[in-house]
Amino acid sequence: MNISESTNSTGALLGVKGAVIVTDTNTYNGPFYSLKAISQCVIDTIVSESIISGSLNGLTILAGDTIMLYRMTSVKLTSGAAILYNA
Repeated sequence: MNISESTNSTGALLGVKGAVIVTDTNTYNGPFYSLKAISQCVIDTIVSESIISGSLNGLTILAGDTIMLYRMTSVKLTSGAAILYNA
């Protein structure tokens, strides 16, 4: 199966700048473009340059789901595993 050059809204290929696999509760500093849950995970904190109302702290992300925010500068999970795609 061939995969064409699907692009996101910024025109960058997701993952082309690398990624970090998170399986612990350490803080990871970006910038990151998106977070994809490998297993169900809980957000401890996310710091982002995106304009969002409210907080993502304590949010449960189901396995396979993705959060896309502009330039996440810091991500920390309470539990679970995720892939952080570099911005």
